[in-house]
Amino acid sequence: MKDREISRLVLLNVGLGLACVLSGIFFFWLHGSIGSAPGGATETASDSLVRFAPTTRSPEAVSSAPSVSEAVSPAPSSLQNFVYKNTMSRIVSGECNASYFVILVFPSTIDYRQNNLGFVFNTAYPCTQGTTFSKTLGSDVLHLSEGVSYYVVRADEKNSGTWYNPR
Repeated sequence: MKDREISRLVLLNVGLGLACVLSGIFFFWLHGSIGSAPGGATETASDSLVRFAPTTRSPEAVSSAPSVSEAVSPAPSSLQNFVYKNTMSRIVSGECNASYFVILVFPSTIDYRQNNLGFVFNTAYPCTQGTTFSKTLGSDVLHLSEGVSYYVVRADEKNSGTWYNPR
């Protein structure tokens, strides 16, 4: 009698474990095939290939980050500046000069040339070299603090390495 109960419990546990694994696989399969982005926007093939850069900002990472040359990089004050309001969207566009068009958002208090890991938004979008790229960034993507001043850096990125050519 005890052997039969133990066998049932083992089968039940194996069945529950299998159900958990299958539901996880189904969830990730379903999540990867959804055709709309948050807010009802339609997701395009290039949106599904978005690369996110690491957002680690430890003191070691900041000190070891390659600096951006001040001699060839525009000053933050000459870039697209804005004070964020929760209801606003930003349209960021420019020419694609590499495999990825990078959009970075920095608080106005941080000079990206001194601290290029001080960003609050950093995303590399696939693009076709030589074409114009445009992306609308809404509050569902930006997650910025309302009333704070920010600026946008557009840059290029190859298939490997970090972003370059800030503008």
